[in-house]
Amino acid sequence: MVKECIQEKKNLFERKKAKPRKEKGKFFGLEKELTGKKLNNSNEKKKLWGEIKRKIGLKKETEKPKERKNKKKIRKKKKRIKKEIGFKNNSVQKDRKKNSKKKLIIMSKKKDQKKIILISLKRLFNKKK
Repeated sequence: MVKECIQEKKNLFERKKAKPRKEKGKFFGLEKELTGKKLNNSNEKKKLWGEIKRKIGLKKETEKPKERKNKKKIRKKKKRIKKEIGFKNNSVQKDRKKNSKKKLIIMSKKKDQKKIILISLKRLFNKKK
């Protein structure tokens, strides 16, 4: 019965025709069979509905909120570091005018992480001599 109902829903989405609400209610009646209990909370129903859609292949799997948060943190960190150095619009040209405080950002890629290394140019030049 579950497979038939899921197939029915898949066909519904392919044709993009809305059926009466009773059909939708019939599908939500599956929650008892899938979870073993009747869901009273609409959020739980929505989650179940989303899981079923993913299994059918109608809904793509999204990023987990933790991954999104980490990306955001990395972006903020980069911005903060650029501010500290005195970069304006990421241009090194303007920074060259100030000879006393020359700094570089070197991005090294290790697997997925991008490490930000700050090296003062003065130190670099001294080592070369």
